[in-house]
Amino acid sequence: MAIQSGKPTVIFDFGGVLYEIDFHNCVTTFKNMGVPDFDKHYSKATQSGLFQDFEKGLLSSNQFVDKLNEKIDLRLDKEKVKTAWNSLLVGYLDENLSVLTEIKNDFNLILLSNTNEIHHSQFSAELKNLYGANFEDLFDEVLFSHKVNMRKPDFEIYDRAKSNIPNNSRVVFIDDSIQNIESAERAGITSFHFGQNQSLKDQLPGILAKLNE
Repeated sequence: MAIQSGKPTVIFDFGGVLYEIDFHNCVTTFKNMGVPDFDKHYSKATQSGLFQDFEKGLLSSNQFVDKLNEKIDLRLDKEKVKTAWNSLLVGYLDENLSVLTEIKNDFNLILLSNTNEIHHSQFSAELKNLYGANFEDLFDEVLFSHKVNMRKPDFEIYDRAKSNIPNNSRVVFIDDSIQNIESAERAGITSFHFGQNQSLKDQLPGILAKLNE
């Protein structure tokens, strides 16, 4: 798949739009492992520098676990930390994911996601096992933060997303984080704030209407 001139472009966030994530579950899992204040370091709204660096691909998985152990002043087993970290991941939102196949012939589709090496490995394997697909089968361009060494809400990643979109293509960006929506708008990208537990199919008319604003 490749981005085509003349087609409108829809940029999708991943977690919260196409895949269900549960920050509370992750916090609870770490709390049960002896980390009572994990939410001070990582939440939907705020991530400390360690997590931002991991999402930018500046740390390997093992480096991340080592630095996390230093931050929480514990020596948790690496595999147990990775399992706890993956407890954030709930699963694909099947109905929302099916929208991609319904619209892909009429729109350029871009995936723009903040993620990291551990999560990426997990949900990529799930996609292959459940649907027999890779992300490149579903999208014309795939931008994972840890692969491009930049993350939302920094302007540079929006510039990167726009760099391969033809000038004659209208663009709308969908994200469940209001801070990412606001920064994308400031970067010149028309955006749609996707609410928790919304149906992408139900919201699609409003999303596509944004292309005509």
